[in-house]
Amino acid sequence: VSYGDARDIQIGRSLSPAAEVVCNDRGDEPALFQARAPARVRDLLRDCPRVLIKTDQMWGGDVAMAIARDLRTALAAPNARRVGIIARGGYHWSWTAARVHGADSAQAAQAGQIEGELCRAADIVQVTTRKIAFDLAWRFGLPMDRISVTPNYVVMTNQREGAPRVPGLILGAGRFSTEERVDLL
Repeated sequence: VSYGDARDIQIGRSLSPAAEVVCNDRGDEPALFQARAPARVRDLLRDCPRVLIKTDQMWGGDVAMAIARDLRTALAAPNARRVGIIARGGYHWSWTAARVHGADSAQAAQAGQIEGELCRAADIVQVTTRKIAFDLAWRFGLPMDRISVTPNYVVMTNQREGAPRVPGLILGAGRFSTEERVDLL
């Protein structure tokens, strides 16, 4: 599921194996696209016995939960599908919203509300740091065995011997945005 336009369908088809993409190919307002997404996903997955929904970030988790609810409700039959959710967050959305917009802002409140609902609904919560894991566990009453920490970096274990290195040179890849914490790099 993508908020992108019809170009995302072509991207999905170009992958190996090809992927079906539900996107905003009709040019709907975002709220209308979000409201229609669960039925479109259900139609696409009509013959699939098991579904695993994984978010890329906590932002957008409300759409993931709506899809899961729709699939579970529509398929509540004797041979119903199994639907699981992995809530992945590369950065701590509610904390970032509070830092950027203020702890008492509407943006921070909304981020915390969606983040909490998603984390409680998820079978697994996957985050990038232990600090985020402990904070989410404390804030939303999550057992630590439902939280997985997968660092957001690559460990180079087999560097070439004698490869030249430039002292003081650091390479970073990512968006130049607040939540990427480029200021710390």
